[in-house]
This record gives sequence, structure tokens and C-alpha cells, in this order.
Amino acid sequence: MKKLIILLVVAAMSVCSEAMEPPSGKSIFTNAYSGLMFRNIEEAFNVYIGSWTGSQSVSIKGEEIMAAAVEQRYIPAEASAVPKLVGSGQILVQGQSIDTRCYMYLDGDKLVLDIHTINDKITRYIGLLDGNVIVWKPLYMFLLYDIQTDSFFRSDKGIIMSSNGTRYISAPARDFEGMVETKTVLQKTDSSYSKDKANIFQGGNIFDAKGSSLGN
Repeated sequence: MKKLIILLVVAAMSVCSEAMEPPSGKSIFTNAYSGLMFRNIEEAFNVYIGSWTGSQSVSIKGEEIMAAAVEQRYIPAEASAVPKLVGSGQILVQGQSIDTRCYMYLDGDKLVLDIHTINDKITRYIGLLDGNVIVWKPLYMFLLYDIQTDSFFRSDKGIIMSSNGTRYISAPARDFEGMVETKTVLQKTDSSYSKDKANIFQGGNIFDAKGSSLGN
């Protein structure tokens, strides 16, 4: 039970900011869909808008400990001084429903993400654009292994966000210390998508004049 609680905390954090491999190399999706690079951080910010569904697995030492269904939604905040998205969702695992909350801001050439964990703590990340990947790092990274990224590509059914990675967790009170791996695949339906839009720079921008992505 103690281990399950730890995993739920990790899962709640990774739903808003999906964990993936550190930026020492490109992901398989980045290599396969390298033509889908965002032209700027604003386009990357806008692609989050909408409703996402998918699944997540959490592993320790290569052994899957937990599998969950995931729902996540990002909507633009009204009356905000800076571009801001409000994220909310659920993790469905072993008959339990865990709510998630986060806020994403556009700040110059970077993104800022505030994640509210299930134990009511806030963790802040800074996101930088690298092709079609957002690389997230904790704002205060001291003796902490926690590199996170979100990688995007398009399919016949819509937009896919594929993620996997590793986070070091130390929880002496719950008798746990070690590396926790997460693998997540989320999909956002885009009914307007067709194969001739495989490259977002062909035939115009996929974002409308208001900055929201098509199909949302």
C-alpha cells in the first residue's frame, strides 16, 4: 500500500508534465516524425489545448508496478495577464480516481508549469523547445534526477503525445528510495487531420488566428 501511494504521487506529477528520457538523444518518435517541428514556443504551447486520453505505466527496476487510464484537459485561462492554460484530469487505477491539477504559462522563449500534487504541494518546471519536443526541468534542481519531456507527432486519428522517463524518488517515511520509470501515451482527436497535413508547414499553420489548435 505504501508503494502504491508513492506511485500515485509520481503518476499525478507525470500526467501534467510527462516524464521521458533525458535530452542526451532524440526519442524514436522525434526521429520518425522530425518534420513535425514547431516553429516557435507559442505553437508548442498551443498544441496542449484540448482533451487528451490514454494510458500510463509505472515501473521500478524494469518491473511494471502500476498501469492506469489517464484523462487530461487543458483550457485557456480567461483574464490572465500572460498566456495561461489550466490543466485538469484524472488517473484511474485499481478502482481509484486521482484528480490532477496544473497551470502552464508562456514566458518569453520558455514555458512554466506548476504541478499541484495529490499531497497539495506545488512543483514548478521550466520547459524549453527542442524540435517537436518540450524538455522540462525542475526550477530548483539540486541533487535531483527529474528530466521530463513531452514529444508530439500526428497520426491518422489525431495528435499523439508520447512520453517515457525516469524520476528519482526518496520517501524514507514510506520505506522507499529509488528510480521510478513512467511510460505514457496520450491522444487528442483532430477530426480535421488528413495525411496531406503531415508537415505543419505545408499548406499553412495548423493554428488559427486566435492561437488555438485545430480540432479542439
